[in-house]
Amino acid sequence: APVRQPSYRASSTTADPKDASGWFTIIHPFHPLRGTRYELLERRKTWSTDRVFYFDSEGTQRSFATNLTDVVPPDAFLEASAGRAPFRLADLLELRERLDLQSAKKAGINHA
Repeated sequence: APVRQPSYRASSTTADPKDASGWFTIIHPFHPLRGTRYELLERRKTWSTDRVFYFDSEGTQRSFATNLTDVVPPDAFLEASAGRAPFRLADLLELRERLDLQSAKKAGINHA
């Protein structure tokens, strides 16, 4: 009997491992090593984080979170905002929530 092909299509947002160049670059705008290129040893999930592993110049295995690199596809928000909106609404709301919580803790401790 012929082998059935899967009826689903490949995800258009997932990188094709066949397209991997074997190299990655640090692209986070505030990282001190931005623009540095490394040979990709492997990519795996560790410590609940997607990471890329490489050997540094001394031969020690090290890693970066993939969101600091060009291994993951570009962020749709960053692409669409084109630098006009540096913060996502969800991130700002979370920040406000944390600041409110911090203020409440301080108010409860300081009885002046």
